[in-house]
Amino acid sequence: MSNQPLRKETNCLNCGLEVAERFCSHCGQENTEPRESFWQLLVHFFNDFTHFDGKFFSTIRVLLFQPGNLTREYIAGRRAGYLHPIRMYLFISFAFFILQYLVPSPKENDLRMEEQVISRDSVIRLLDNKIIALNKSLTDSSAEIQQLLTRERVLQLEKKRWLLNRDSSNLNSIYAGLLDSTLSKSGMIGTINVGSSSGDTIMSASLYEFYQQQLPPEKRDGKFDHFVNKKIAALREKYNGETGKFGQDLGKKFLLYLPKLLFISLPITAWILLLLYIRRKRWWYTEHAILTFHLYCGIFIILLLQLIFSALLTGLKLPVVSEWSDSIFNIGILLYLFFTLYRFYQQSIGKTCFKMILFLLLQSISFSLLFILFGLISLITI
Repeated sequence: MSNQPLRKETNCLNCGLEVAERFCSHCGQENTEPRESFWQLLVHFFNDFTHFDGKFFSTIRVLLFQPGNLTREYIAGRRAGYLHPIRMYLFISFAFFILQYLVPSPKENDLRMEEQVISRDSVIRLLDNKIIALNKSLTDSSAEIQQLLTRERVLQLEKKRWLLNRDSSNLNSIYAGLLDSTLSKSGMIGTINVGSSSGDTIMSASLYEFYQQQLPPEKRDGKFDHFVNKKIAALREKYNGETGKFGQDLGKKFLLYLPKLLFISLPITAWILLLLYIRRKRWWYTEHAILTFHLYCGIFIILLLQLIFSALLTGLKLPVVSEWSDSIFNIGILLYLFFTLYRFYQQSIGKTCFKMILFLLLQSISFSLLFILFGLISLITI
């Protein structure tokens, strides 16, 4: 029930019938003034989303301090005082990923503080030396494709020098790229075998296509190799040797897929629990799935607290305490998992410990496969 004032009129705005008291007896709509302030709109949204009338906090209290009992209560039919598992998962995971983006990682702060300040003139001199060396190598090579590759490397270096003369904001990434030898044969992401005996690095997709057309059909790359090598060449062209920027973009792309990865892992986790407790005939797949939702929600909340504590301790310049805090939270997650399995399935401590180890092993395998899959998707779509 909202705090909106009642309308003087007694006709229902939804169905038009007479409203005797506060709610319409036909459709159930509350007979309040339809105009709301922005604050009332936000409060109304929050109340509807979390059932802020006590249901949200009572659910979180049981979820955190009585792990496993919330699932038992839900399965037993005592649901009126608690949030629905899927609604709770959506709300808590949304809050977790929002805060993860907003709160800076301590490692990111350390990397920013440890960035080496390099003078622009020294990097330009390094670029000039590389350009001179490459131009000299043009006279030593008679192969047309080798000369073409060398000229392209020279153009890439000249482009970097031109960018530095205009703006030095990307100075560190260019310098790191030069140290990594990204324009040499070792390459930024790997070396493409452009021919039967050549191991030169292709720096653009168009050049890769050009070289493939020069080869006889039987020596050209197959469909899979063609797709992979062309993608690598396109990434080289896009990032122009800036390995730092490539890593940042790939990480950001993967983080965008992370909520989908975790959501896909939910039914897999439920299947793992079903497999581990298959002799417990009283529980079907649905019950394991409900426990999985509650388990994920509890872990999300612990990770949220860890993220907040870590940011606060880092801000207070207490890195040692922050490391101890992270270790305590990690132990807390393991204890939370143990008590969830112990209280819900009600097996002995020894059996619960053994099945928890199996659960963690199977989860590690499934998450590794999912990370590889979504990592490849991130790399393809970057």
